[in-house]
Parts: sequence; structure tokens; C-alpha cells
Amino acid sequence: MLAIRRRGFLALLGGGLALPRWLSAEHHVVSADPLVVEFDLKSLRGLHTSVEDFYVRNHFDAPLAAGQAALQVEGEVERPCRLAPADVAPFPERDLGVVLECAGDGVGPMGLVSNGSWAGWPLAAVLSSARPTRAAGMGWTR
Repeated sequence: MLAIRRRGFLALLGGGLALPRWLSAEHHVVSADPLVVEFDLKSLRGLHTSVEDFYVRNHFDAPLAAGQAALQVEGEVERPCRLAPADVAPFPERDLGVVLECAGDGVGPMGLVSNGSWAGWPLAAVLSSARPTRAAGMGWTR
């Protein structure tokens, strides 16, 4: 049996007050901090999961706002660079239908799985602007 102390219960309860308003009855909040929300797969309508219904699995704080984000490419490249979202806009975009499932997804009607239509830039095209050398064999993110 799961034991929870009063202080932990109150923290979870208080965290629930800050949850996004778009959460509906078809969602199951597993954790408020970090935010983890499952989606009721039985309520899926159509081929793709709507943005509002996508599962949420956060391990850390929310990412930076788009205006502050940047991709830094360095190491085994001829032209190290730092690319802001505006810098990758000229690259050809690609649309893909992709199923995402959390590795820790359990079995049942509520799930950490969604099927979406994604648009963006292929990483190979973006990285090619830095001109990787022959010695470049892997990437690292932080």
C-alpha cells in the first residue's frame, strides 16, 4: 500500500491548483511536480492526438521560451555555430506522423502515448550548416 504523509498530500493538492486549465476529465494527473499527465486512449478521435490531449511527461522544469532557445553546434565541425529558431527557419521543413510513447508507459486505458503530426527541420540539414568533419561520429546534448 502506498503511504503518503500529510505534508506530501498537501503539496500534491496545492500543485494541482496550478495545472493547466486545458486538462479535462479524459486526463489523469499522475504528478503535479514534475507534471505528468496521461491521456485516456478511449477518447481519441481521428488519426492524430490533438495538442490539448497529448500526454505530458516532464522530468525537469519547463524549457526556455522560444525567444531564448538556441542550438549550439561545436566540436568536430568546420564552422561552429549557435543557431536560434530564426536561423533554422530557411532550412526545408518536413512533416511527419509520429507515435511517441514514454518508456515507462504502463498497460491500461490511460497512457503516456500519443500520435501526432510533427513539423520541423531534419537535424541532418541543420547540422550540415556547421560542416561536420569526418571525425564527427556522435552528438551530445545538454
